[in-house]
Amino acid sequence: MQMVQKKQYVDVYPVAMKIRAYTIPELIIVMVITSFLVMSLWGGYRFVVKQFYYFNVRTEKYENLMQIDNLLRNDFLKARAISYEQGKRLVVDLKNKKRVQYIFEENVIIRLQDGITDYFNFDIESKQVEYLYIGRNMTSNVISLFIELFVNNRKVDLFYSKSYDRQFYIQSQTSY
Repeated sequence: MQMVQKKQYVDVYPVAMKIRAYTIPELIIVMVITSFLVMSLWGGYRFVVKQFYYFNVRTEKYENLMQIDNLLRNDFLKARAISYEQGKRLVVDLKNKKRVQYIFEENVIIRLQDGITDYFNFDIESKQVEYLYIGRNMTSNVISLFIELFVNNRKVDLFYSKSYDRQFYIQSQTSY
């Protein structure tokens, strides 16, 4: 008969079991490197988001400039008569019997038409109005408007002019 050998405790549970793992200093070094990497990525992300925000703000200001320029240009073209009242209110009487008003404040241009109010925020440096003369008499009718304003710290000049037709001159001369 064969003899079965009895297993000993040392055979079942080896004394020096080798576990593959990292040491604490290695883990700390990896955590420090990872934290620097995450901080730099977070800073880059914040920079990109901030630049995108500033780009949107600047783009919106230029869009507002193009919109007010188109509105003023179209209103001057479609106007029957344009007058400038109280030193800051431009009143445009359109050919279709409607009226558009522009109010020029220090930092805003307000456009009023048919109960709709539009606000355009600009730093207005100056505005010059040239009036229509019939004979030697100055009328309240505007023939040109020059606006100097700043958009994104850049000076922008806007110029609009109105040519009145002969019928308007004849009507104006009979009223004077």
